[in-house]
Amino acid sequence: QIKDNTEFRNETTKLEKILADNSDVPEALSLYAQILSEQEEYGKAETYYKKALDKDPKNAALLVQRALNIMTWRNDLEEPVEMLNKAVEVDETCEFAFETLATIEIQR
Repeated sequence: QIKDNTEFRNETTKLEKILADNSDVPEALSLYAQILSEQEEYGKAETYYKKALDKDPKNAALLVQRALNIMTWRNDLEEPVEMLNKAVEVDETCEFAFETLATIEIQR
């Protein structure tokens, strides 16, 4: 368990180096993006989501995660809704995308 910000930054730096050497793994990039998003580093998370999607552009779950990051970061719905619709096109069984779209519509 990480006890303070300094330790977190050190561990983050180590992880970034590992990802630089293993950037072919979209799941690793996505997991790191999720960590960044949880730490409210949305811009940096966006960079890693884009890298992950460059490696695996038809990954519906990645599209949903990126959409959620943008919604939280920019408080914008237009681009995320487009991504969510793309996620549904890519995988018509992606419940995560449908649930997220439904939540957006309820909140509108």
